[in-house]
This record gives sequence, structure tokens and C-alpha cells, in this order.
Amino acid sequence: MPLEGPAALILADKLGAKLTPTSLDITDPNLPYESWEDIGRCISFAGNAWQWWVGDWITIGETLYGEQAAQAIDDPATRYDVMRRVTGAEQQTLLNVASVARKVKRGVRRQELRFSHHAVVAPLEANEQRHWLALAVKNQWTVAELRQALKDELSPPDDTEQDDTNGQITGPTLAERLEEAARHLRAAAQAMENGRWAPEDAWAQLDAALGEA
Repeated sequence: MPLEGPAALILADKLGAKLTPTSLDITDPNLPYESWEDIGRCISFAGNAWQWWVGDWITIGETLYGEQAAQAIDDPATRYDVMRRVTGAEQQTLLNVASVARKVKRGVRRQELRFSHHAVVAPLEANEQRHWLALAVKNQWTVAELRQALKDELSPPDDTEQDDTNGQITGPTLAERLEEAARHLRAAAQAMENGRWAPEDAWAQLDAALGEA
């Protein structure tokens, strides 16, 4: 998003610079070093803040002007058409920044973090947003690290091989063991009919099925 518009142009002019949609020029040949630094700070500030500005601008426009601002709001192909022409941003970008700006209220936003950090926590309730954004500031998390920490926290525990009683690993039930024992007895009876009965093997199988081996 280019840094342009009346306010930006006036500020740049006061600092000794000229902004265009595709360039920055220094107009003061004796530009002090401090002013050069200030120009960089203005650029950085605008670069980090423009998503919030655009998101709030969209929501305010919708509140004040309704469909005149958003246009055919139920038609994805034309929604935000006016805003797209004004800002030069893609429709999906406008949809994304407006959504985050609506969900993450001004009192929750942290200037130490990028807009993308706030997009990660946007689906959460306000108190949870504050909690996770504070952790991101404290731990200096990148966007990816915040996303992973949130994923680890919200992922359900692996309950493989656990039952519903205290999460303990359980073995076969008594009914299952008896069913297994019955299968072994039936197999032993068939072996005896065929003249292949081995009593020791049959009892060993039965004991194993009952869990008494």
C-alpha cells in the first residue's frame, strides 16, 4: 500500500521530501540527518498501520453510508467496489482487514505487534485476544510462533487407547475375554474331531484368552 494522500504529502513536504505513488524524493538539498530519520519513521509507521486504518475506514463507512460505501454487499463480486477503487487494494485484502478490524477492538490492539498477529487471534473472545497478544509481546513471538502456540494450546489431547474413566489405558473387557476363550474352545473341539487335538495347546490358548497366562 503506497504512502500517499493529502496528509502524507503535507507531512513529507514539511520534512523535506516529496512522495509519489512510485517514488520518494528529497526536496531539501541540506536535509538534516534527523529529518531523514523522521521520514523513515513516518514510512515505517504508515507501513505497519495502514491495515488498521483501512479496516476502520471500511467499517466506519459501512456504518455511516451503508450500501453506498460497501455497494452490493451480498454480491462477493462487487462488494467493496468503491473502496477497491479508492485504495487500490485487492478485494480479498479489503475483506480480510475489515474482518480483523471488526473483531479486534481498538482497546485490544498492540502497537508492538504486526497486524498479522492480530489476525491470528481475531476468532477468539476479547479477553483471550488480550491474553495471547500479551504473550506474543512478552515472548517476542513471530506470527508463526504465535499461531503454533495457540494451536498447541487449543489442540485436544491424544486420547488413543484411553477410556472415559480418568483417561486410563484399559485392556479387553471380561465379555471380550470370554468371547475369545469361546473361540479357542471351539477351535480345540474341531481339532479333536479331526484327530489333531493337543490338550496342552488348547489349555494354553484358553488361559491366554482369559488373561491368566
